[in-house]
Amino acid sequence: MPQPAVPIAAFTAHDVEAVLAAQFAHQVDITRLFSVGVDILNAARALDTMGFELQLLARNGVVQAAQLNHGADAAHAGEGQTLLALAEILSHCPRQIAPEVAGLGAHCRAIASHTATCTSLARRHTQHLKSLLLVLGREGGDAGAATLAAQLETVRLGEEAGLVVLQRVADGLQIEPVVRTNIRLIAARCSAALRELERLLEETGTCLRETHGMLHGIGRIAGTVNYLGINVAIEAAHCDRRGENFRQLAADIQATVDGFEQKLLAIRLSAERGRVLLKALGA
Repeated sequence: MPQPAVPIAAFTAHDVEAVLAAQFAHQVDITRLFSVGVDILNAARALDTMGFELQLLARNGVVQAAQLNHGADAAHAGEGQTLLALAEILSHCPRQIAPEVAGLGAHCRAIASHTATCTSLARRHTQHLKSLLLVLGREGGDAGAATLAAQLETVRLGEEAGLVVLQRVADGLQIEPVVRTNIRLIAARCSAALRELERLLEETGTCLRETHGMLHGIGRIAGTVNYLGINVAIEAAHCDRRGENFRQLAADIQATVDGFEQKLLAIRLSAERGRVLLKALGA
């Protein structure tokens, strides 16, 4: 998007702010992206905690089923065996979820780290651009300001090509060698920040895409856990008073799975917001 035109005269701080309006909006979107990264990371940490809770519930179920099966008389021996079989199957699910959640957590930490760095880089890039424009406007005089204003109408300062144009404008000015050296140094730093920003935004997009498959895998295992919990509740209902602990176990499993699904949904929604922001940022 072309930058807004400014008066053909020496640049003022107000003129520079007007030219950089698009960069400030870009910076705001990157800050929002960082917020998305934090939301995803927090949800992933909650998933890790819930995975540990499922593991404890499954182990408790195996112990209780074994005790029920051991103490059952001949008429009720089958009830304990069925619950023991369900509990043993259930105990494998947390081990299946654990690596999936760990992988998701690693990606979420990467997203949070990348977006945090992007926020800093975007601020640095804008600060360097502001310094560069102020120096060019001050040192170039009216003629230099006219050239600069004309160039800014056709370039995007958020792209490498925009920095090349600014450097070309600087090369055409009659300025002191030390000032020219400083301009080149600022432009180089601005360019380095921009390249690193683009790289991290691309990596963030890759991480967001890869989380989609991980979320699907975790959701599938959580569905299996939920199904097993329902079967535990059904079997426990046939055990009268002896199945009271299993009825509570089934309720705890259901509550944990519900929490799992809520966090998975939260990550999906945050990831979608992240993808929308990345698209707006041109990544």
